[in-house]
Amino acid sequence: EDELKANLPAEFAATRNRNPGLKATQLVLIPSVSLPPSANISTGVVELNADNRKIPLSWPIYEDLSKVGENGQPHQLDSLAIAAVRAFDPKNPVLKRVGAVNAGGSPQVSRELHPYTNFLREEDVPITSAIAVICSRPSDDYWKNVCNPRKEMRTDLAAILGRVVFVGQAGSGSDFHQSLIGNVPGVILQANCVESLLDDRVFKPMRSIYQIVIGLFWLGGMFW
Repeated sequence: EDELKANLPAEFAATRNRNPGLKATQLVLIPSVSLPPSANISTGVVELNADNRKIPLSWPIYEDLSKVGENGQPHQLDSLAIAAVRAFDPKNPVLKRVGAVNAGGSPQVSRELHPYTNFLREEDVPITSAIAVICSRPSDDYWKNVCNPRKEMRTDLAAILGRVVFVGQAGSGSDFHQSLIGNVPGVILQANCVESLLDDRVFKPMRSIYQIVIGLFWLGGMFW
């Protein structure tokens, strides 16, 4: 709240004074890029779970602030991890396991509890610089001039074909998250979520009521 007040005071005040108001955990979609309607694009929400040991499956979102209070809003939207798996392999059995396809195999937004995963370390995730990718196939004279002195800064594009590729900041000092594998960029956590789904490293949590019952029995046993 303090950060929002300091950096976006007008937007913070406008949102705080909205009627009807937003609830504490609701999200408003802010598209990161503008795309033509015909683009073959799957959309996913980049928001991570507050407990970053968990893989986000979907989030309730408003398309924009004007939708707050309308019927049918907010609506569930795939997380970035689920959208990436759908694009990579829409028939992957993990989608059924996490409730992201219905009984007939058609896609649906998962409403299941976010499952746990274990992590690959940052050094185990293949990382290449954006300039190395651009210089492997410069698109125009500007990039050719930029890339000519940097012939060593090229990568084999065949190495990334057929893979899920994340474009994000790493090592820039921003968007860092404390996690079980240390203080890592958000893009590393996002990549871990997708890799976990594709590897089926998905551990479903028990529902809260079962956790409470088991906890009470365990506590009772301790006292006994």
